[in-house]
Amino acid sequence: MSGNKYTQSKLIDAIRNASLSGVIEALDRGADIEEADMHGQRGLPLRTACFVGNLAIIRELVARGADINAAGSDGPCAPLRLAIRCRHHGVAALLIKQGAIIPEGLSLNQDILAQVDALDAPPVIFEAPSLPEESFRTTASPPPTREETPLDLDVD
Repeated sequence: MSGNKYTQSKLIDAIRNASLSGVIEALDRGADIEEADMHGQRGLPLRTACFVGNLAIIRELVARGADINAAGSDGPCAPLRLAIRCRHHGVAALLIKQGAIIPEGLSLNQDILAQVDALDAPPVIFEAPSLPEESFRTTASPPPTREETPLDLDVD
């Protein structure tokens, strides 16, 4: 056994702790977005995020260029396979939407496919109902007019 021990990076720590701000800080400080695992397989950050299932972190990693088809020790397309294995269907849908290759023999259930379709749908925009102009008025009485205000001045 060699004396080399794998030390976890700040980026991997942030991913495992679900800290999006920590991920951003680590990447901004030069963390390797394709950091290798203890076996030398590149792409550990995205694989870890897909295992954990944190969509915000996955979006950040993908937006910054993480390889969505990175291989793991068990073959290609590890992020997608991990998301499916961990039942993170929203993550799997996002990866597919971003262009992840679906390995031969990997089955996608209907929930994943429905979520991919939902990502294709235009966003739902809710409009606030228009309110009558009266609803913008305050309930307090308006200040009295000059004619309504008594003058207590003695003018000679």
